[in-house]
Amino acid sequence: MQPEQDLLNQGISAFQAGDREKARELLNRFVSQSPDSEQGWYYLAAVEQDAHLRKQHLEHVLEINPSNIKAREVLDRIKAREENVMQGGAPAAQTASARPKIRALNPEDERRPGQADITEEGFRLPFRIPGAPAAVSPGGLVRDGLALLRSGWNVLLRRPGDYASQVDQATWWRFWLVTGTAATISAGVSLLLSLFIVIVTSANLFSFVSIILTPLLSIPLLVLALFLGCYASYRYAQAQGWKATLVRHSMTAGIVWAPTVVFTVVITFIFTLLGFGGGYTGLVMLILAGYIMSGGYERLYLLTETRDKAVLPLITLLVMLLAISLFRVILSSLVIGGALPFALF
Repeated sequence: MQPEQDLLNQGISAFQAGDREKARELLNRFVSQSPDSEQGWYYLAAVEQDAHLRKQHLEHVLEINPSNIKAREVLDRIKAREENVMQGGAPAAQTASARPKIRALNPEDERRPGQADITEEGFRLPFRIPGAPAAVSPGGLVRDGLALLRSGWNVLLRRPGDYASQVDQATWWRFWLVTGTAATISAGVSLLLSLFIVIVTSANLFSFVSIILTPLLSIPLLVLALFLGCYASYRYAQAQGWKATLVRHSMTAGIVWAPTVVFTVVITFIFTLLGFGGGYTGLVMLILAGYIMSGGYERLYLLTETRDKAVLPLITLLVMLLAISLFRVILSSLVIGGALPFALF
């Protein structure tokens, strides 16, 4: 019998090559052996022509991971189309060509030129990010970013299967979206507290402008610092002969880091307003994040040694903190009245 992962990979390859019958056969065999595989059911839905079976497969995906945004979107569209037919709309045969396409979960599946995709009202990105939708809207960015943060929170709570699911779905779009959302919330909380400081201390106009600019500048710098940490630990993993893609390696850290930084800035903000100061909240959460990341890297690289499991999150977080320290020095001329501590973790 073929290893389960081989069946999945061959099914995906057949799907990409346009051989739906072979893909369906392989994926059916895979999900019969791995009924809890979100990715397997998702791809099986993608190759299925029968709308009823396709809906069942997507429902399986959502039973495994209720936070799968794309599966829920496509399932909602299928149901909406069915309701339209029941109410006297276009017959199902006429709408078959308009069947919603499912975006692949596999990070290697990048959109080919001219390939159809789910479209929605919004704007096209000025640059290409693997895994990104054809068009994005502000509301969609907020909705999807918060959904990914909720998934990250489930990872922090150690909900079974959530961590593996998020890493298996890794794309650069999902990585930048979840980390960018967390950095934006961090900067927003920092800005609120900074404005409070300005009002209380009656700071001058220069201080007011500086305090507003600093958190905003911190958003790309914070995400960049995390990526530098991920890249450094990835290079170490490659040097050891451990095999994985950079995007899955980065998502292993990003899906943990994002809810961690949001929780830290909110708690620190509350403590500061109450007059207790931030305390050691950031340090405690950083240690917790590193511990959870070690489990993620253990699964990703099939590690067995305790030292190996610990070194990757250690490199990731240390390089990230070094980068943040460098950014603090660069922005030091803008740091007025505590504008930076929350924005740069």
